[in-house]
Amino acid sequence: MKFLFLYLFLLLQVSLGAHGDIHLRIKLLCRQINLNPKSADLYFKRGELYFAHEDYRAAISDFKRSKRYGCTDGVYFALAISYFQCGSLKKSHHYLRDIFYSGKYDAKVYHLMAKLLELKKDYTASAEIYQAIIDSSFFVRPEAYVDLANLYHRRGFFKREIDLYLSAIDKKGYLPVFYKPLLQIYEELNMYGEATQLLGEVIERMERKEFLIYRRGLLFKEKGELSAFVGDMKKVMRLIQELPLHLQSQPSVQILAQDVLGQLESFENK
Repeated sequence: MKFLFLYLFLLLQVSLGAHGDIHLRIKLLCRQINLNPKSADLYFKRGELYFAHEDYRAAISDFKRSKRYGCTDGVYFALAISYFQCGSLKKSHHYLRDIFYSGKYDAKVYHLMAKLLELKKDYTASAEIYQAIIDSSFFVRPEAYVDLANLYHRRGFFKREIDLYLSAIDKKGYLPVFYKPLLQIYEELNMYGEATQLLGEVIERMERKEFLIYRRGLLFKEKGELSAFVGDMKKVMRLIQELPLHLQSQPSVQILAQDVLGQLESFENK
């Protein structure tokens, strides 16, 4: 749910870092509203800030006032997502339906509708909307793939989940949000061959390789390919030794080196 909030908050285009402290901005808008109490724009802007502050009830109140005083651009979606965050799915659905009736909808509206239908356990309709977003949009955010893949995973449709991540990688590249969950599902299903192949493809594209090679080495060990396992462990140690001293001294790198030495020692003692 938090992940969806961050994604849709960005789509509302509220840039907090560029405009200073949120509390100060709300205070300034309150003063402006006192001077101009029927400004739809001012209420909408303050509603966005309340939304960013996760005060969704206050946001809803301001968005409704903005709508009352004539705002139409974005206010229905703002109300839909605010009610969604409050858990008022029926009211959220009401405003989403109004957007669809108006004919002025885009990918973010579809995305919220998909999440809403998923929470209402209409998984088939939710999946169809996610797929429609992926198929029809020129620019598809990675979250659309991830949310549909998560839905497939919860429903036990692992083959569909795998195919979707492979499609996402083919279209968008080896983004961590794609290859990490795909690697995890390969491991959960004991698909070690596919997992080591995926890691090999990712390793080729990464500047820092030691952690991924270590993980691949452990997979080779699971597969019983012990020579490949030893080769990867030695490769990791060589890469660590080639790192600048300030990187070698990082706790995560030191722990990795100890783990590798432990793996090699355990193997040699068998």
